[in-house]
Parts: sequence; C-alpha cells; structure tokens
Amino acid sequence: MASPNGSASSSSTQFVRGWVSQPDGRGTWDIIQQCVATLALCSWSSQVLNIFPGEGRVSFMKWKLRWVLFTLFWPEITLGVAYEQWESASQSVEDFSKISKKGYETWTMRHAFFAEMGGFQLQTPDFPVFAVDSQQILYLIKNNYITYPNVDVETIWDKNKADGFARAITLIQIAWFSIQCIGRGIQHLSLTALELLTINMIFCTLFTFYFWYHKPLDVQTPIVLPSDTTIAEILVKAGDPAREPYKLTPLDFIASRPTPANFVAAWWWGLRLCFDGKLFEMDKGPRPATTFSHSRSLPPRGYSFWSCLCRILISSAYFALHFAGWNFTLPTTLEQKLWHTAMIYFVGLYCTYLAVFTVVTLLSGWIASKYFQKEARTFIEVASMFPQWFQLCGLLPIYGSYGVMRAYLVIESFISLRMLPMDAYDTVNWSDFIFHL
Repeated sequence: MASPNGSASSSSTQFVRGWVSQPDGRGTWDIIQQCVATLALCSWSSQVLNIFPGEGRVSFMKWKLRWVLFTLFWPEITLGVAYEQWESASQSVEDFSKISKKGYETWTMRHAFFAEMGGFQLQTPDFPVFAVDSQQILYLIKNNYITYPNVDVETIWDKNKADGFARAITLIQIAWFSIQCIGRGIQHLSLTALELLTINMIFCTLFTFYFWYHKPLDVQTPIVLPSDTTIAEILVKAGDPAREPYKLTPLDFIASRPTPANFVAAWWWGLRLCFDGKLFEMDKGPRPATTFSHSRSLPPRGYSFWSCLCRILISSAYFALHFAGWNFTLPTTLEQKLWHTAMIYFVGLYCTYLAVFTVVTLLSGWIASKYFQKEARTFIEVASMFPQWFQLCGLLPIYGSYGVMRAYLVIESFISLRMLPMDAYDTVNWSDFIFHL
C-alpha cells in the first residue's frame, strides 16, 4: 500500500543517501531551490505591516525581516493576526455605515485597515500628534471633535508604495509548485518533508493574502486629522473612563476591552508576559504612540458564532495538513519518533487551547468571583488575576515547547533530505496527462 510520500513501505522501498546531483530527473538542489524560493516568497510577500514606528530604510527592512523570519516559523500566527485585523476592519465598516453622510466618501475596508495600522493621526492644540484607530475616530466624530474624514480610496492608494508585483510573482510560484505536488500525488511519486512544509506555508499564505487584500502595503506617511478641541477638554467630558493613566495614547479609554472570543489576543498576552523585553519588543516607543504595533489585533465586538467556526475550521485544516507526512520515512528512528511527537503535540496543543480557552471563558465570572472577589468575562482577565509566577509556570513550558517543536519540524524538513526514497528524485511525466486528455 502506498504511503503519503509515495513509498510502498520502509522495508521494500529503495532509498538514496547523501547529496544527489541533477540526473535525468531532479536532484537535491532542485528540491531545495524550489521549496526555499516558495518559502521565501510566501514569507516576504505575505507581510502587510502597520506603519513603521521608526525612521530610515535600513531600520524598516530590519523590522520587516524580523516579521518575515517569524512567519517562516509560525505562519499560522501571522494568519491569525491577519484574520483578527480583517474582523476588526469589517466591524469598523459596519459601525461607520451608521453615521455616513451624503456627499462624504463611504468608509471602506481600505479606510478601516488604514486606520487600524496607524494611518490616521489626531492633532490637537495642546498635545503632540498621536495615532487614532477606527473606534477612536468614530468616537471623535460622534462627539463633534473632528469632522468626518472625507478621504477617498485613491488618496490611500497613493500612499501605497508597493504595486503588488512581489505578490503576483508569489502567486505564480505557488501555482507552479502546487501543480507539481498535485502531479506527483496523482502519479504516486514521493513528496519530501520540505515540500510538505512548503505546502503548509502556502496554505497559510493564501488565506493571509485574502484577509489582508484590502490592507495598504508599505505605507509610510499617515494622514493628520485636525481638531480645535483640546485633549484636556475631551478627557474631562469623557468622565470617569478617561481618568486612568494611558499606556499608548490619551484616547486609550475608547479602546475596546478584550472580548470572550479574542483568540489571538490571548496568545499575544502570553507571549508578552513571557518574553517581552527579552526575545521581543512589544508596544515600545514614544508616548503618545504615533503608530500601532503590528501584533495589535482586537476586534471590538469579538467574534460571532460563524466567525468563530470559520477560524476554527481554518486552524484545524492547517494542523491536520501536518499529518499528511505521518508515514514519511526519516533517516533515523529517533527522527521518526520526534517527527510523530511534534505532529501529535501540535494537534494536541491546539485542541487543549480551544478547550481551556472555552471553559475558562465560560466560567470566568464564577472563577473571578469565587477566588478573587472580582468581575471578569474573558480568559485574559481571569488569567491576569493569578500571581505572575503562577502565570509563567503555566505559560513558559507551553510557549517554549511549541517553539522547539516548530523549529524541529523546520530543521528536520531540511536535514531529512540526506535520505529519500528513490522516486523522490523522479519528475512528473506530464505526457501521461496530455495522453489521457
């Protein structure tokens, strides 16, 4: 019986060890070249970052490269951020549709994304310029602190420095690579672990492209919204909600509170708690903030049932793809066991996360009331009530092991090329398809 990599079984299949030069079929370099090119293009072109918080082209490229490397190892997290930003933009469009006026530009997904990425800044007589998101803009409009931003889509397009050429090249490469893999599957030719890794990246990239389709790419210059009202007056009129010291901008009190269905918000909260200032720098910079962190993804109203279901189905499909390589034969028994362990761990962690997230969220009010005599309705709010040492004891092993397992899958995908089934070096016989047509 054929295994997913095309071999009959480890006992009857002939294997080739070491580097294979390009014969009549394909060699080791051909496999590496095709996969690395696809991985690099996907990781690079899927980045639709928020407005860069620093200055200089070199600094911007370093910042973008960090996100490219992050996506190379954790494409599912980048996809999650894209999905939540898309959900946030969709809710923004819905909210603005209620106040749109005749003669003004309709608030579109592109406007919403532009606002959420730090594209609009507020200028007042008594305070430095700072970034405002769509919810804050909506608040300012409703209270007559600013006029409706009559910005047409073309103006936002003019600030878009990239023309999508890299994305077009990526889609062509994805199409070619996918056709090759489908052809190999039909003709029962082996796929390598590196090719499976690339397929997983393609899966995340295509969905990321979709969710960030309307988000402007590589925007550098924001649009300033002037106001004759002072920040002091805005805060006084806002009352008690505005009395707390701000973390990013004076309008933090308008920012939405995490809702029960904010999946990625909980992930970033844990990452910030464990590694902020050590492996990552989050929300660092001048105050008030002139832009927003790229990891910022907080839909104001959380998710509807169908949004949750969509998110779970996409995530489940991604993790299930890993099991396509369950029967791959790796060079050593230890590597085989680690490969299986990593796959089981990923799926197990995902299911555990969903279960714990759901249970804690549903019982958040009871837990907070019984053990802390406080009120809560989200996972983050309940978890934050525990001592920090307790939080770290629970989170560090999870994040650490997840990173190690993910890194192992990436590394193993490359080093497993030293021993492959012989038919992994065969090329697809396209003449067979033409003959059947």
